[in-house]
Amino acid sequence: MSTDVTSRGNSRSNKPSTCCALFYFLILLVSTIAHAQKTPVSAGLEITSITPHKLQPVDVQVNVKASQPLDLLSVSSGASSPEGKSEEITAAKVKRGQTLVLTQRLLVTENDKGYLSVVLNDQPQAQSVVPAKIDVPFSYTNAAGLKFEKPQTTGPKETTLGSVSTKALPQKVNALDGYEVQAKVSLGLQKAGVRPGDKVTQLAVGIATGGGVQLTLKEPLPAIIPVSDFEKVENLPLRIAVGQRGTCSVHVVAQDADGKPLYSENRTIYLLADENTVYTGRTGYLELEIKRLKDALASGKISKGEYDAELSNLLTAKAQKPHE
Repeated sequence: MSTDVTSRGNSRSNKPSTCCALFYFLILLVSTIAHAQKTPVSAGLEITSITPHKLQPVDVQVNVKASQPLDLLSVSSGASSPEGKSEEITAAKVKRGQTLVLTQRLLVTENDKGYLSVVLNDQPQAQSVVPAKIDVPFSYTNAAGLKFEKPQTTGPKETTLGSVSTKALPQKVNALDGYEVQAKVSLGLQKAGVRPGDKVTQLAVGIATGGGVQLTLKEPLPAIIPVSDFEKVENLPLRIAVGQRGTCSVHVVAQDADGKPLYSENRTIYLLADENTVYTGRTGYLELEIKRLKDALASGKISKGEYDAELSNLLTAKAQKPHE
């Protein structure tokens, strides 16, 4: 039996015409609105603070050993994935005992302590499923380096999919300029929107980061929120290095007492870090690149002619790969 393994990384794009780019952008926007599903689940996601900070990158290896045969298994983590590093690894026809290896970059600070969340998903295409999550405690000092402790599981599904081990890789990387970003996620359920007969008892919550954005938890986030806590706010500490871009997403599934999915909701924030600030938005990287370009024009760093040329390049790049 063969096993197919693929990895998904970060890439950037280029070219066609400005009119074509705008056409693609409008079609994508209209399509998104047209297919939006009404749901009583509310999931707010917003940035509350951005603070410059020196970050020490440490490359880490995440190993996931499958506990059973699986048609498909996807592995990702809350660590950052700068240009050239995979955001996740996916394998088909996984055998019991097979190990999937993912290499990512953890951004740490002196006397740092936190949790690296490793996400296991055997149904990556299912929008109504919140993936399994295993949290790995870590600590860092310049003297001792990065140390991992025993992984912690939050439910029975995690151990049935696979076991996790992690280690810091030996290569030394210089400290980077970056930012600590605080995000806030607000979860709730509008009971008036629940269909008659649907008995929502809990919300299953998944938090994911992509690209150069890292989720740096001080305590593991609950995977299941009971009905008594439906109006709940969680703070998400993020990190991103200058020159990187990425996403932070929240995926919420309303379930009944047996775990049957009834409703779902997703929210995503895009981040782009340069030497001056972190640009954030909800529609995609094009919005952030244009914001940065406008700031450069307003500050006199570029001329109007340079602005027009760069804007044209951005729009034509978007036309070539409208879904990035």
